[in-house]
Amino acid sequence: MGFSSQCSDKNGKSLWHEFLIHDQFTGLSDDHTPYSISELRNVFIHTAYKDKLEDGARDAISDMKSLVKSNLDYYVGPEHPDCPSCQCKRNPPPTIFGLDIDQCKRFLSIPLERVWRASGGY
Repeated sequence: MGFSSQCSDKNGKSLWHEFLIHDQFTGLSDDHTPYSISELRNVFIHTAYKDKLEDGARDAISDMKSLVKSNLDYYVGPEHPDCPSCQCKRNPPPTIFGLDIDQCKRFLSIPLERVWRASGGY
């Protein structure tokens, strides 16, 4: 079963294309991160409906951003988040099929004020 998603701005421009985000969310997770690709997809498609589609779309992207940030922090965040002076370094993703750090950073940089429509499904 395949999954596909889209996210666009008010002018219909694909934010996935602009920010180089894979529409199946591959690269935003791997077997080691706190949130799996399936969990990312479920959060994206199960965000509560709102009367204004724009608000629902922004909520979906915002909810996903928090999960993607956790996944990214697994590799590039501080080893001991509760320690403000921690200098420990985490190991990078183990394979090329793992988390795509650059794609995660691009996803997190999508401005919510530009999100107009978002949808996805299997």
